[in-house]
Amino acid sequence: MIKSALQSSLTNDVKYTSMSVGNLPSSEYLITSTVLSGTATEVIFDVTGLGSQFRHLKLVSSVQSSGSDGFNLQFNGVTSASYAVHVLFGNNSQVLSAAAASTSFIGLGIMGDDTNYYSASEADILDPFSPNKNTTVRVLVGARSFVQLRSGFWNNTAAVTSLRVFPNSGNFNINSRFSLYGVTA
Repeated sequence: MIKSALQSSLTNDVKYTSMSVGNLPSSEYLITSTVLSGTATEVIFDVTGLGSQFRHLKLVSSVQSSGSDGFNLQFNGVTSASYAVHVLFGNNSQVLSAAAASTSFIGLGIMGDDTNYYSASEADILDPFSPNKNTTVRVLVGARSFVQLRSGFWNNTAAVTSLRVFPNSGNFNINSRFSLYGVTA
C-alpha cells in the first residue's frame, strides 16, 4: 500500500512541496517575469552569476504566436547542432514519439495560433551552472487538445550564461508571458 507523504506513519519522513528536480526538497524563487507589450521575435534572459545562488532554473511560459507552431530554447547564443531532443506527444486519438541527435535548439512546445488561447509550457533546466555535466532540460506542454513531454540536452559543459527563447517562425504575440525561476536543492 502506498501512502502520501501527508498521511505517512513513518518517523522522520520528509514532506516534499514539489515534484520538480527529482523530488528533492527545494524552493523556487522568481528571478524575473516578462509579459510582452508588443510582438517579439525572441526573449533573452541573462543568467550570468546565478550559479552561486541556484542549482537549477525553471522557465514557465504562456505563449501565443502569429504564424509559428513551436518555440525553442538555446543556451549562450549557441546555434550549432549541439543539442539533442526527445518528444512524446498525445492527443485525443494518438500517441507519437520522436527524437533527434543533432539539432540547433531544444523545443519548448507548441504555441497557441489564434487569439482564443495560449499554450502553457514548464521547462526544468537542470544543472545549467555545473562544469561537469551537460545541461539537461525536461518540458511539460499543454495546448488545446494535446499534451507533450519533451526532454533534451546541450552537448556542452560550459556554464549557462543566457537563455534565448524564440518561435520557429513569426512572432510571439502581445501578452505572452515568460517567468524564470531559480531552484535551490
